[in-house]
Amino acid sequence: MDKSNPFGTHYAYLIPKEGVFLTGHNAAPFELNKNISFIEQALFYTDDLKKQTISVDGKDSILLYIDSLVDQEIIQTHILATLYKKTDSGSHQMFTTLNSQKDTDLRNAADSLIEGYSILMVDGAEEFYILSSEKTYARSTDEPENEGIIRGPHNGFIEQLSVNLNLIRKQIISTSLIVRYFYVGSKTRTKVAIMYMQDLANPELVEEVEKRIKAISFDLVLPPGFIQEFTEGNPFSLFPQQLSTERPDRVQLFSPISPKMEKTS
Repeated sequence: MDKSNPFGTHYAYLIPKEGVFLTGHNAAPFELNKNISFIEQALFYTDDLKKQTISVDGKDSILLYIDSLVDQEIIQTHILATLYKKTDSGSHQMFTTLNSQKDTDLRNAADSLIEGYSILMVDGAEEFYILSSEKTYARSTDEPENEGIIRGPHNGFIEQLSVNLNLIRKQIISTSLIVRYFYVGSKTRTKVAIMYMQDLANPELVEEVEKRIKAISFDLVLPPGFIQEFTEGNPFSLFPQQLSTERPDRVQLFSPISPKMEKTS
């Protein structure tokens, strides 16, 4: 996204004229709940969309962001701390340490969220804020030794789930990419995420994967191979039923899941 003009020129804006607002497509209404509902639907209720309610000048407000894409230090130190200290009703100048911009088109809000921006909405306001909050990880995500390539990105997954989700979302920038969280293991409470494209994945296949993950009932669930064994439909088959990779770009390669893909019994 071009930081000087992160929203492009192809979006419709809400233009005031003599007290009447000429609305483009999906322009922001004043009701906070309707705005939130639109964003949730645009992102297909993905689990990594986080909502934090706050009060700005005595008005109900909400901060929206994609958990795997934002820097929590920026959220806490530069956004929430600023809002908690804010007493002046003038608004655009309150975020002096961040790149911020006002907007009225809710499509821009959804597009900005999946690129690591945060959205601040205030009940009754005619505009919302798009705040720069992208996460840059300090640890190098080195190329996997077993999947080295000459051309293409030279990075790979690591042990931290949030980093891996960040790598995939940076590869597949789409509002159709959904994250669903699960916890397996009654003692370890291991956090597991499945990701899929809402408009491409076979709903029956997604439902079956979720069902098999929820059916895992063990005290300790640690290695990924353990989960893989319990989600295979036919473990004695001569043909692979799942693919394992350490490369985010390989996940992107297989992201257009065919709606005709059959689930295994």
